[in-house]
Amino acid sequence: MASEALGAFIQRIFNETSTDAETRSAEGMVRAYLDTNVHIEMAKGAVPDADVEAFSLAVQSGQLVAPVSLANLDELVGQFETARPAMLARLASVRQRVGFHGVLKQPGDILRDAIEAYAGGLEAPSVLLPEVERQVVVKCLADVLAGSRRYDDELRQIAQDVKDLKDTWLANMQAARRQSLADLEAVARSWKERQALSFTAYFATATPDMAASFAEPLGCAAACRTRGLEGLLACLPVRLCVG
Repeated sequence: MASEALGAFIQRIFNETSTDAETRSAEGMVRAYLDTNVHIEMAKGAVPDADVEAFSLAVQSGQLVAPVSLANLDELVGQFETARPAMLARLASVRQRVGFHGVLKQPGDILRDAIEAYAGGLEAPSVLLPEVERQVVVKCLADVLAGSRRYDDELRQIAQDVKDLKDTWLANMQAARRQSLADLEAVARSWKERQALSFTAYFATATPDMAASFAEPLGCAAACRTRGLEGLLACLPVRLCVG
């Protein structure tokens, strides 16, 4: 699936008729985010060579910007104890294909920054890791790729943190499902009413409060409501989380 998706995406990049404003910048480059599974598939050779070559060419030419994220790196080092050679191969592949330049912050930090900025009427800060922090990360990765084991304790903690994060994510999604069902009950109580309710109508009704739910733990919900939840929903990190 990942290899097929990458191939189709590469074709889209080189399609001269593509004018998707959501991904194409004013400079004409395409900005994309690759799931960790795509990096894994490329590292183990599951993606056709022609697609990998086209992908690399697009990155090198500047037509495509696909920065790696801290989340990618956290997931890539998860098997450092059970499959260290595979971990090293994956990290080396990422370094070769997209590099460690312009590393994205953790998703939660990007979401928090966007919400707090909107609540304060400010421009959202960069989604990229501050350069000083990026350099520290790159130095550690370079040592690991060179065979050093000095950071094994840190890698072990990262692997545990990722597991804990996924467990928390699952619990949050289950709670969100219960809330969504309760919201649906408020909009359409009977089965007949639900059959008549389109998803578009339900989504338009429910999404502002969904957006506010991300601001609530940050203490920003009231400020966001004052500014308007539609504006909060228009913030790309929030919109992505809502669905």
